[in-house]
Amino acid sequence: MEKTTNKVIIDLAKHGFSDYRGRKFRLVVVPDNHEFRVSTYWDSGSIRYYALLEIATKKDLQFVPSGTYPRFEDDIIMLKPGLSLIQHSISCGKDMGLTIYITESDIKTLIIP
Repeated sequence: MEKTTNKVIIDLAKHGFSDYRGRKFRLVVVPDNHEFRVSTYWDSGSIRYYALLEIATKKDLQFVPSGTYPRFEDDIIMLKPGLSLIQHSISCGKDMGLTIYITESDIKTLIIP
């Protein structure tokens, strides 16, 4: 996981969370078809929210995890090429920023200045 100031990646992240005003962005490159266990519920002052985007159109696929209160179960998302998972994390009440997950295939094809 590395911090990024790349405008292409930050623009993609902001399409997932248009109301985000922070400056913390991290990029994580994962293998194609990587599986994520996702859930959205408060746990000891921490929570993660997710947005699943189509990279080419920046269209939000409106992913809503079923692991919300009172159902504490994780969903599994397979991140296929062409998709990006954006995660907004709050840990112990502190905003940890946005983490952008992109597949190896997509990072190779994106034009990153």
